[in-house]
Amino acid sequence: MTLFGREVSSNEDEWVDRHGMKRMVPMELLVLGMPRTGTSSTVAALRILGYDDVYHMTSCIENPPDSDIWQEAIAAKWHGKGKPFGREEFDQVLGNCMAVTDWPCSAFAKELIEAYPEAKVVLTNRDPAAWYKSVESTIGQAIISKTLTVATYIDPGFIGRWIPMCRAMWSAFYGGATLDPTILQRRFVEHYEEVRTLVPKERLLEYKVGEGWDRLCEFTGKEIPDVDFPRVNETKEFGATMDKMVKGRFQNFFAKAAKVVAPVAVLSVAMYARSKAII
Repeated sequence: MTLFGREVSSNEDEWVDRHGMKRMVPMELLVLGMPRTGTSSTVAALRILGYDDVYHMTSCIENPPDSDIWQEAIAAKWHGKGKPFGREEFDQVLGNCMAVTDWPCSAFAKELIEAYPEAKVVLTNRDPAAWYKSVESTIGQAIISKTLTVATYIDPGFIGRWIPMCRAMWSAFYGGATLDPTILQRRFVEHYEEVRTLVPKERLLEYKVGEGWDRLCEFTGKEIPDVDFPRVNETKEFGATMDKMVKGRFQNFFAKAAKVVAPVAVLSVAMYARSKAII
């Protein structure tokens, strides 16, 4: 299936357990703005600029076992369980990426800045009130969705990996499964204030995707492409894509279940009929 412009395999044989993997390409850019600040558009733009590859929350959907590693990172950072993540640990899941965006990465801004001091940092930003409105109607709904809760049990290998990870991170970052606008906007502002204190000004770009190519290319040292700046993952697209994915996984589950249930049902009816004939 296609999610946010990328092919996602539902074949578990194609998924990769990245535990123990090493860095394969240099980490050049950390885009540490919060989700719903144009991170999907930024991913598309960075790929056009030649960054191969770019990590994003959808990377956990493309390869569900990644969520297992992020669960370990969450447990270490917020719950004191296991070794705190440093370069070696992050390289397992990010070793094939030259850049990162969105959650889970931006939730580990401090740790990533320390792990990759050579990388430049971009803060994709927007008005906190507008940001909250976008988050509440997209990611926030996934956090509280009862349908997705059911889906984690029906499809434990796929949805049951990354939805619990997202919810665990949300609860740790915001102090619970809350959609309270005061809490979310306060943490939004705190996040940006923290990153500004961690990065020298010459290595930091505060940026809004509506600005287009100029400042981003100047900061990264890339030539301005002869194409329009991409715009993807708008709010309506997010909802439609999530609905498509969940329905597809549900249909797959019930199709598999039917293959098992149908023969059993036929056999049961046949045995019942035979018993009646004998009587």
